[in-house]
Amino acid sequence: MSEDKGNADDKTESVFWKMKMGSLDAALGIKPAQNNFNYVWGYRRSENKHHAEAYISGLIGEREGRKWLKEQGYEVYEFGMMEAYFREIKETSERLSKRRKQAYIEQDKAHIKKFEDKLGGIFGGEFEKMRRFYFEFLPKRKEIWRTRRRSAGISPDFVVKKNDVFSIVEVKANTSKPTTHQRMCFDMAKSHGFNSMVLRVTVESRLATEMKLTEY
Repeated sequence: MSEDKGNADDKTESVFWKMKMGSLDAALGIKPAQNNFNYVWGYRRSENKHHAEAYISGLIGEREGRKWLKEQGYEVYEFGMMEAYFREIKETSERLSKRRKQAYIEQDKAHIKKFEDKLGGIFGGEFEKMRRFYFEFLPKRKEIWRTRRRSAGISPDFVVKKNDVFSIVEVKANTSKPTTHQRMCFDMAKSHGFNSMVLRVTVESRLATEMKLTEY
């Protein structure tokens, strides 16, 4: 999908984040704030639909939580965006092992290197450790996706970095709690040496009034 060149393009925001923010603005009845294709698509999809307050509060929590984390000095990356990059490496590597034609082998190697370079630039010396974590998580996620209730979350929201320490963060608004699957992901991250945290956001009258970051 193409991007509108007139918009500032934050490379840490995925297509899905832009769609989600468009959906939130539509739910809040706010005039479209961007011309970005993905944002507008999310806006139009949610325009004139009824949304439960818990859903709206959750999106507000994610948006304001992301801003707050950045204000506290964290680098913030979407967990799902990193997941998609590592999936490209994993699936391409599996395909590469079955290749016979040299042209396809070289093509796959170049594809893998592109994503390894991208992720290496983010995770630095922790790249291999993060790769092992995601490579363990991805098959579990696939298995859960096949059997779960559609409303039950699987992946946490963010991977954050501060003082060269990476952590997994799930944002929860008001009384919402991490799902069983998200807690499984937290435990898995801890087993690979990464912190797991929950950012609790109090949303009142559609405004974020309090933030509290706690270790899981």
